[in-house]
Amino acid sequence: MFVDADVEFSWTEEEVEDMYNNTEIIIAADVIYDDELTDGLFRTLYRLCSSFSHSCSVFISIEKRMNFTLRHMDVSCDAYNHFSRCLSQLVALQDGHCSFTVQQLPTHFSQFLLYDRIEQLELWKVTSTPTPSERTPPPESACSSLNAEPPTPHVPIHRSC
Repeated sequence: MFVDADVEFSWTEEEVEDMYNNTEIIIAADVIYDDELTDGLFRTLYRLCSSFSHSCSVFISIEKRMNFTLRHMDVSCDAYNHFSRCLSQLVALQDGHCSFTVQQLPTHFSQFLLYDRIEQLELWKVTSTPTPSERTPPPESACSSLNAEPPTPHVPIHRSC
């Protein structure tokens, strides 16, 4: 995240501080279709949630995309399978900063927009909860860590999730 008030579309230090202090919900829709981007999403979610001093709920909607793959010589859902492995790894992560729980939510709620809802639509809720007893103090300025490389979790989230 780039913090510079003079650059268009960048965040100010006040906005970043507000995000760290007040974010309770993160919403992501139709973002799971490439393994590297999925890894980036999970690294970002880990980085944000492990920096919060409060719980945060992340809602992710995903459409299972069935594709014929040469690797399997069959119809499969590789991006979804990778997403599932990353969810499992996030739940198993024990780093002393926070813990994660994952829950698949029902999708039979009322539609407020006109769209074709398919059977392969899934809604997931990921909840992060800070670990108070072993929590290390946050950096002096949350903004200073945003321009640096993200911290690597003790259990790295990568292509082999």
